[in-house]
Amino acid sequence: MLRAEHGLEPAKHDACPEMMTLGRVSDRERSTTVAEALRLADEAARAHDLTLTWELSEGDDGRAVAVHRATLSDSVGTVLGRAAGKGVGKQSLASALFEAYEHAGARGLLPRQRHGRAWEVLPPPDFEQFDLLSTYAHDTRPTTAQATVPFHALLDIHPVRTGRRIVYPAVAADFAYHGDEAESDLVVLERYSTTNGYAAGATAEDALVHAVNELVERDALSQHLLSSVIRPRPLHRIRGGEPPELKRALETVETFLAGEAVVVDVTAHTGCVVMAHLRPADSATALVGMGCSLFPDIAFERAVTELYQEWKAYAAGVTFADEGGREPDNLDSYPLLRRAAEVPAPRWASQGSYGDFLRDRAPNNPSGEAHLLTSLRQNGFEVFWRSLWEHTDDADGKGRGVHVVQVIAPGLEQFYGIMLCRPLVPVGRLYSPETCAALLKGVDE
Repeated sequence: MLRAEHGLEPAKHDACPEMMTLGRVSDRERSTTVAEALRLADEAARAHDLTLTWELSEGDDGRAVAVHRATLSDSVGTVLGRAAGKGVGKQSLASALFEAYEHAGARGLLPRQRHGRAWEVLPPPDFEQFDLLSTYAHDTRPTTAQATVPFHALLDIHPVRTGRRIVYPAVAADFAYHGDEAESDLVVLERYSTTNGYAAGATAEDALVHAVNELVERDALSQHLLSSVIRPRPLHRIRGGEPPELKRALETVETFLAGEAVVVDVTAHTGCVVMAHLRPADSATALVGMGCSLFPDIAFERAVTELYQEWKAYAAGVTFADEGGREPDNLDSYPLLRRAAEVPAPRWASQGSYGDFLRDRAPNNPSGEAHLLTSLRQNGFEVFWRSLWEHTDDADGKGRGVHVVQVIAPGLEQFYGIMLCRPLVPVGRLYSPETCAALLKGVDE
């Protein structure tokens, strides 16, 4: 069931007119209204004897950037998933509720969740792009079994259409799996196992859109972090003319953290990716918000609302160490890696207004029928997916409910994981022996 905390009343779906229609730019990538999303999340919880609780970090007038927090618990009160949602108005609440399911699914904790793991010899990698993770796992154990997870090629999203089946090393791709002593030779790959690529949505299509966006987003962040310490890459700054609620959000964060927020276009090769960056006056490590979409206005909104979300977490004392990461001094032996983990400020060679950005980065297909999946495939990146859990509303008749999925794209970069302050190197399109050697050069070399 859905329950509010701290004196807040649960959302009444028939009493909130602003929740009955979407109206925000990011809603073009969702198939349900916010009110319907809340109902579906609640219905799934009730069907499985789960409890969803939520709270709002500050007042919400329906037009401001907000951060809701949600907790998904089982019948005895054990927490299965916690999440913070970002967005404008009640979008943030719907985001938080579905992300609570996502986080529970990534940890393998949802009722009767399937994991699909097997113990087998990993076949040689057969991907269009180089992928160090599967290559390392296969070369380390060419004839010895290891834990694997199955995926299918994602050929289309609307509707979902799948292709060939592959298996991938579980230690690198399954966040719920932790290798034991039997896989001590593969334990280094756990550094690349994160919740990136997991998503929940009211339909499988919604979840897959979110998950693919996130893969592209983190690939672009990886390139920014790497280019910040090796081969600088000038960017384009977006400044002036932002929508009022996003401008207020940026100004609020700047005021409280005594720093300047810089929003830049960090698109690498696919879609549109925006980064909002701010280094607090009292911290060596910057806060960043990322946004990705086929549409520039959606990417911009997501980046700003995520920076706002990161500020709220920072103000509450949350660090990457709370998410399984290490403290920055864990990288003291590797100066370039530590610099990258601190997220250096972006360098820009040009700047223009928000309006200019929307005009210059407008998609070729404004109807939105295409998706980043098409662009990825055109650029030589295969995407694979698996369904982790679903609950559909029988009365709905449209397959809507709560769907949790995971996607991977061998070759897309995962260097962003350096923000958890664990030594790692590029493993996809940015990999080279020379780059790895430079990053791992110690202070005494």
